[in-house]
Order: sequence, then structure tokens, then C-alpha cells
Amino acid sequence: MAKLDQSAKTKDAIDAFDSLTFSFFDHNRQLRKENKLRFNILNNIFHSLSIPQKEKLNRWILQRSSLHKPLQYILGNQPFLGTDIKLRTGVLIPRWETEEWVDKVIQVIHAQTETPNHPTTLLDLCTGTACIPIAITNAIPSLTATAIDISPRALSLARLNTRRNNLSPRVHVSHLDVLSSPLHAYPVSRVDYVTSNPPYIPEDEYLTLEQSVIGWEDKKALVGVGQDGAGFYRVIGRVAKELLVGRKGKRLFLEVGGDTQAGIVEGILREEGWNAVETWKDMAGKGRVVVGIL
Repeated sequence: MAKLDQSAKTKDAIDAFDSLTFSFFDHNRQLRKENKLRFNILNNIFHSLSIPQKEKLNRWILQRSSLHKPLQYILGNQPFLGTDIKLRTGVLIPRWETEEWVDKVIQVIHAQTETPNHPTTLLDLCTGTACIPIAITNAIPSLTATAIDISPRALSLARLNTRRNNLSPRVHVSHLDVLSSPLHAYPVSRVDYVTSNPPYIPEDEYLTLEQSVIGWEDKKALVGVGQDGAGFYRVIGRVAKELLVGRKGKRLFLEVGGDTQAGIVEGILREEGWNAVETWKDMAGKGRVVVGIL
């Protein structure tokens, strides 16, 4: 593998940056100067690296630029609400949109908990890395969680992440096919909260995603069931309602793919008999979570 010529690479990067952003930054020459300075600082840092470190960085750059490998897979981990989530190719990368709504879920559970030590249970479906139950359990000491997925690769990583975050005794990871398993197959019979970030992207939209997604992340973790991608929600809405029976005011939290899908999922939950349904928007103003309330 060719060595990275840092001086040439830096000059090329600066020239490319100038050509791509000249019109945008023309009104603010000071901003352009600051960005050039940033490149020079990075170049100086590169000079200070050892040869093995430079070679490693060179591999990372090639993986990112030529193979479109996501940075999270290159680094091998992703911070998530104060926890450290290990990542492997083929398992869904946690997104900022998920982190945002999970933080809000933590606030809701805190507000509903009778006492700080009151035992609380959570079920997370299609758990992937288990970032959702790990973050919530880490934030709420009295909470225990069950994390379910169908993928052996995801389950192995989920178990690793519970150990890495010292939460193995409180987060139980279990194999289950959400779409086809009967209610009695679930490892829990009653829970206080249900969360899920299921596959929800319609097949036709999947083909428009960036190569860094299509080429590296598991299609089964991204593409939903049916033309609208909402097949998982129909099953989860029914199952969650049964598992939350007798727990008035408890909630189901479902990540969705925008305003249109949020409207579809709201309709699904109303058909299943949920007492109240609402949608949370993310920081970009898009419908991101549909909440079902008993």
C-alpha cells in the first residue's frame, strides 16, 4: 500500500476545499482562512505520528474515501448517551436521531417512577447493538431490560456491549423472531415500557440510500415489511399492548422514518386500541417517534 504523502495530500485537500467552497465562503474570507489553518494543524499532527500510526491512518482514509466505509465501523465504536457501544459491520450503526429520543424516554421514565428504587422493566425489540436498553438501563439504576433480535451477529454484539458497559446482570439479551413468534415465546410476560427501532425503510427508498449505508449495513436491519415498510409496527403494536396490560399510562416508543410513516404508524396503533397516540419530532423537525399510551 502506498504511503500517504502528507504534504501533498494536505495541499490537495486545501485546493479541493477551496474549489468546492469558494462561492459559499467568498463572503467570509476569514472563515476560509480559518479552515486553511485547520488543515495545516492536521498536517502538523500527521508529521508527529509514528510510522505505524501513519500507516493505520492511511488505511482508514482509503477505507473511508474509496470503499465508503462508515467512520463508526472504522473506529469500531460509537458513544451513545454516556455509554460506549462496540460496532461491527453488518449491525446497524446507532444514529443521532435515536440517541435524541432515547434521552427523552429516560426523562419520561424518571418522571413516572414512583421512587428512585422502584423496580422498572423494559423490553427492546429489534435491538441490534442493544444501544437503547443499555443507555436507558445505565441512566436508571432501578431498571432492568430484555433486548431481543433475530440476527446472531447482532445478538453477539449486544451481549458484548452489555459486558463492556457493566450491565450484563441487568440487560438480558435473547434471540427471537418478532414477526413470527407467538406471545408465549417471549422471555417476559409483563413489562412497564417497550421500545423499538425496527426495520422501517420501504424497499424503493432503500435503493436511494448512500453507498456507505447500502454497502456496509445489514439490509434486513433497515428495510421494513410491506410496500410502506410498516409491517413490523403492526406486529409490535399488538404484542406490546398485551405485554403492557394492567400498566395504565405505560408507553410504547417506536422510531419511524419521517412524517408520512409517523401518520401510518399512528393509525396502526389506534386500530390496535391504544388509548392515546402521539408523535415526537426530532431536531430536524421530522416525525421520529410514535408513542402509544395505555
